[in-house]
Amino acid sequence: MGSEITQTSESLAGNFKGLASEEFYSLTDKIRKAEGSKAETVWRDESVEDYQYYAGDQDSAEVLEALEEQDRPATVFNEIKTRVDTLIGLAGQHKYSHKMNPVGPEDAALAELVSNAIYHYRRKLKLADKELSCFEHTVKSGRSMLWFYVDMQNPFKPKITPKRIPGDQFVVDPNSTELDMSDATFVAIDVWVEKEQLEVAAPGIDIESIHLGAREHGKLSYYNEIDNLYRIVECWYKVWKRVYWFQNPLTGRLEWLLPKELKAFERSLLAGLELPDGSGIKLKHPIVYKESTKQIMKYVIFAGNDYILEHGTDPYPNLEGFPGALYGAYKDDDNNSWFGAIRMAKDPQFGFNTMRRQLQHLLQTLPKGMLVHEVGAVLNIDDYEENSAKPNFHLEVAKGQFDKVKFEQQPTISSIYQTFGLDIQNSIKDAIGVPDNLMGITASREPGVTLEKKQLYAFAVLYILFGNYARARLRGTEILFRLMQQYVTEAEVIRIEGPTGEQLVEINSQMNPQSEGFNDISAGEFDLELGETIESSTMRQATAQILVDYAHNNPNSVPPDILLEYTELPYSVVQRIREYHDSVRQQEQANIEADRELKMLELRVEIIKSGRDPETLKLLEQPKEGESNG
Repeated sequence: MGSEITQTSESLAGNFKGLASEEFYSLTDKIRKAEGSKAETVWRDESVEDYQYYAGDQDSAEVLEALEEQDRPATVFNEIKTRVDTLIGLAGQHKYSHKMNPVGPEDAALAELVSNAIYHYRRKLKLADKELSCFEHTVKSGRSMLWFYVDMQNPFKPKITPKRIPGDQFVVDPNSTELDMSDATFVAIDVWVEKEQLEVAAPGIDIESIHLGAREHGKLSYYNEIDNLYRIVECWYKVWKRVYWFQNPLTGRLEWLLPKELKAFERSLLAGLELPDGSGIKLKHPIVYKESTKQIMKYVIFAGNDYILEHGTDPYPNLEGFPGALYGAYKDDDNNSWFGAIRMAKDPQFGFNTMRRQLQHLLQTLPKGMLVHEVGAVLNIDDYEENSAKPNFHLEVAKGQFDKVKFEQQPTISSIYQTFGLDIQNSIKDAIGVPDNLMGITASREPGVTLEKKQLYAFAVLYILFGNYARARLRGTEILFRLMQQYVTEAEVIRIEGPTGEQLVEINSQMNPQSEGFNDISAGEFDLELGETIESSTMRQATAQILVDYAHNNPNSVPPDILLEYTELPYSVVQRIREYHDSVRQQEQANIEADRELKMLELRVEIIKSGRDPETLKLLEQPKEGESNG
């Protein structure tokens, strides 16, 4: 458990210390009702079956028992897995790069710096792999979640950590309909641990009360008797509070505080407050404020019906929402429930299995063609029974008995099975949204342009799925950026494209809360907007070609280092080119110096020959304005 659910507030390890019991019981009642809501029960029942169909476990116990009684095969012809894997493969083909776009040209430098910082942390946290993992399970079951938390094991070096939360380990406000959960009032996440882990996380907890609570009707269950695991719940929820908005005299920004907090802050300023830098501030008049209402995020971590591990006010106020990005495939608006690509393909898949099994049974039990003859008409009947399958076998018929021998034709299987099978396969492809042309399969010699257009039309069917995927990625990157602004204090080497090379940048270097820049979240609020592009080697090659063309048309305008940065050359080759370039530049500088010395020597000779004043020689040897000795 540890840092996965422990946040930045004080650890309580007790019963309701600092948290009103009414607020806690109201929250647990909401979670219990959410777990029993139609949206949640429909999703959980269907998602289990969705995963089973993907894995090829497509028959109920009753169906398997009936097939066994009839001595019929229970073969599964899984048409779903390949199509679902295609969707996941399409999502994994591209590397998505998130960047900040400047609102105005004056913000271009800041946008590039922030974009490179985001790129650095996305790669460092392997965020793309976690996003694809969320999408994989979203396609299969309908939903998943990418959750962020800050590991504070080392309080001087906070560590931003993303992780995937499986769909069956969290519950969202059942009245929420938005993918970004902006209209949700709570999100609850489950962590199942063993007894020893629970006792370490919650010292003194009554284990027996948890066992008894698992059997009580109308309460949350915190114990899984089958797996012998205990449940810890981390719930983030919103509450409405009366707040005071004011202009902070220390920072000059508009901020809000709860009434008690503002009064205490005001008293300290009126009495005089000494700042860490040695200066001080003392207000002459009370703070002017405006009263308003605001939704405030809070969280609580608990185990059992009355044991609080930790609770507090949102430690991530910059996010303006939950620290998680919900991944959803398709929405069942009637039940307000998410579902994946497998849901609509299960019925045709079941019919396909039934049809194929019936055909297989007929082929195995269909009677073969039979030899019909009168007694004595076939002279080598014993030989026929043993060797009739051989290609050189001949049947010997008694004289005058040829018309007494005949073969019954083998019954034929109707072609409707083949037609019906193709129809079912097409139904599965259409339900999932992956036709053959999207997989590059074509039965005709179509031009590439025609095939490409068909693939574009096929992608149009998948707009909702991949559109939701893109929105979830953007939300996750936005959460990452806000957490970076609040918690990243260590210096990071961030690559800055252009002649500046690499710069050492501290994203949040201010340690003094009263100093400008401390936890500064203003960057990006009005000046930058988050966007997404597809990162590929083709884009880098195109950039390199543009630089080459520009350098060709404008000699000596593009430094070689910039050109080398966008090439795909091996590092050792790039180093050799740089070393060669440096040596050539040093040789050119040496030649210039030698030519200058030669010219000065010739000038001295001429002055000596002409008998001119030695002071004139000294003036001539001094470098002219704009020149250097080098």
